[in-house]
Amino acid sequence: MSINEQQHEVIIMRNCIRTLWRASALSLLMFSAASAQQSTLEFNAKESDGFSLESKALYPEGLEYDAKSERFLLGSIRRGEVIALNKDGTTTRLVDDERLRSVVGIRVDAERGRLLVNSSDYGVATRSTPTEKFASVALGIYDLATGAPLKFVDLSDLRPTEKKFANDLTVDADGNAYITDSLAASIYKVTPSGKASVFLSHDRFRGEGFNLNGIQYLSVVK
Repeated sequence: MSINEQQHEVIIMRNCIRTLWRASALSLLMFSAASAQQSTLEFNAKESDGFSLESKALYPEGLEYDAKSERFLLGSIRRGEVIALNKDGTTTRLVDDERLRSVVGIRVDAERGRLLVNSSDYGVATRSTPTEKFASVALGIYDLATGAPLKFVDLSDLRPTEKKFANDLTVDADGNAYITDSLAASIYKVTPSGKASVFLSHDRFRGEGFNLNGIQYLSVVK
């Protein structure tokens, strides 16, 4: 499909930085990936209203806020898991699915009680394999409350001749997910039933290194 044929509700942004803010509670997240042997969380709401998380080889990437459970969620590039940072100062391993490689973009779909997780293999995750570097991409869908797996959609064959890196994602009003591929110059679409397709592909999305990144769904009220 050409760019002119696409719906205006999907807005593509390169190198998008999304800021999470919750004015009444937690306002600052600080991450370190170098010191502690196990995940630790220091919390002092009276002094700083913030989190300080130290964890060996965590390398956090995607970050979301789960308003219902009042917790932050972050994905790990190295470990291929999703960690919950709870408001009481504790951490929980919410998603630990051995099918995941590097967890990149994550998205809370509060309306449907889902957590959507992009998985990519670019050779740095504990579950990376040499034969799947820049070849394995998938969308994991999990129960937002429990982390239980709901669906796992392999996207690797949508652009079979391209190197692939599933980066960011968004969800529209009908529950369809849109995933940017930074190397294959494409956006994938996954329906709520798990059907995957190439939503948009264009050479304008190509460039040196990683390209397509952030994506956001915007509903236009006429």
